[in-house]
Amino acid sequence: MDVATGTGLSVEEMLNIFKLYDVAVSITAMDYNEKMLEVAHTVILPRIKAAHLINEKRSVTFLRSDARNLLGKPKGGLTTFSQKSFDCVSIMFGIGGIDDPVSCLRDILLILKPGGIISMHDIHRPYVFLNEHWPFFIGSKNAAAFTTLAWEQITTPLVLQSLWGWRDVSKLFYLLQLITVRDVKNQKFYGFTSLSFFMDTESWWFNLPVISTAKIVVEKIELTEEEASRRSNLLSFLLA
Repeated sequence: MDVATGTGLSVEEMLNIFKLYDVAVSITAMDYNEKMLEVAHTVILPRIKAAHLINEKRSVTFLRSDARNLLGKPKGGLTTFSQKSFDCVSIMFGIGGIDDPVSCLRDILLILKPGGIISMHDIHRPYVFLNEHWPFFIGSKNAAAFTTLAWEQITTPLVLQSLWGWRDVSKLFYLLQLITVRDVKNQKFYGFTSLSFFMDTESWWFNLPVISTAKIVVEKIELTEEEASRRSNLLSFLLA
């Protein structure tokens, strides 16, 4: 599943990779925004078909759903999903537009099969040591100051808040492993373990590193009741 798929550009890129490596896959791409889904159906999906990215081995379905309510009874024509129904969930620059991202990630944990993974890629508050992209005339001694200034004065107020209506989701990369759920039916507890974490500085504007991004991959694992309680208490403390 691709959560907050938007117009489906990330799905198109995934299918290019799956075609290259001849991977069989069935993708469910969901978003709440009807206008974006219209573009997905009228522009991106025809382009996917024209490039022969889908066939009997690879398929994609665009659905309207609410990332804040992935489970439960459907409301207002929105699609919901069953527990333990997906092998993998991707979130590409989408979690920042969700009002309650922790609740969304709990739902994702429930709809994932045991051993399933989440791949989350989004904007991240810059780390000062990522200064290798700055041009020589600024110099490494000023890189930290310029990176922080760009984030605080340009990226956060202009790009994230005013232009995209986005939030700084940096902390979610670290809170993700504290999110837990209880499978009441089977009396089991689940959470995440990290498989990989990577940060980089994207040179988007005039080849300057204005925006830093991060990618994390986590796996759904079974937890003991004690470990689930410890993580839940720590998450509550950090969110308070």
